[in-house]
Amino acid sequence: MSAYHPDQERAVRLLHRIRDWHKSALISEAQRDRMAADLETGLRRTNMFLRATMFVFGLMIALAAAGLMGALLEPGNSTVWMLAAVAAAASLAASAFLVNTYHLYRFGIEEAFAVAGIFFVAATIGFAFEPLRDVSGDTAIGFAFAGAAVAAFIVFFHFGFVYAAVIAMACAAVAPFEFVDDDVPRRLIAAAILAALFFAARLQRGDLGDEFPGDNYAVIETAAWGGIYFI
Repeated sequence: MSAYHPDQERAVRLLHRIRDWHKSALISEAQRDRMAADLETGLRRTNMFLRATMFVFGLMIALAAAGLMGALLEPGNSTVWMLAAVAAAASLAASAFLVNTYHLYRFGIEEAFAVAGIFFVAATIGFAFEPLRDVSGDTAIGFAFAGAAVAAFIVFFHFGFVYAAVIAMACAAVAPFEFVDDDVPRRLIAAAILAALFFAARLQRGDLGDEFPGDNYAVIETAAWGGIYFI
C-alpha cells in the first residue's frame, strides 16, 4: 500500500506544471495562486538544497547509530546479521513514521532512512549467508544484492521513490555476476532480468503517458533499457 494517496501525487505534479506556466509567463501570479490553492495536498515539502542536506544528515544518523550499536554490543561473525536486521527494521520504520506522522514528501530525511534500510537489508542477508559452509563469499554477496533489489522495490511501491526502483534494477542486474562464473551467461541473465522489468514497466504505464504513475514507469523503462545497453 502506498504511503501517499494518488490524488496527492497528481496534485504535486500539477503544482510543478503551474509553477512552470507562471515562470513562462503563461499565467499571472494571481492565477497561479488561485490554482495552487485548489491543489492543497497537506504534505510538507522543501527545496532541493535542504532536501539533499537532510538526506545526507539522515543517512549519517542511520549509519552512525548502527555503528555505535555494533561498537557497544560487539557481535560475532555469526550474529552480526542480527544487528543489521534490527538496523534495517528500525530505519524502514523510522521512514514510515516520519511520513505517516509528519506527512513529509521528498523531504530528504525520510528518504535517507529508507535508503539506509535497503543497505541494511543487503547487509543482513550477506552476513547471514556468509558463515554457511556451502555458501561462498561471492554467492553471499549475490544473495545480498538480490535482497537489496526486493527491499528497494518495496520502498518504491510504498513511498514512490523512483530512484529506489532504479537501485532495485541495478542490484537485480548485478546479482547474476556473483552467482554465475561464465561471463556470457551472467550477462544474458542480467539482460533478461532488465528486459522483463522493462516490459513490466511498459505494461504498467499503458496509455498514461506523463500522467501519474506513468511518469514513474517511464523513468523505470528508460533505466532498464539503458542497463540492457550497458550490459
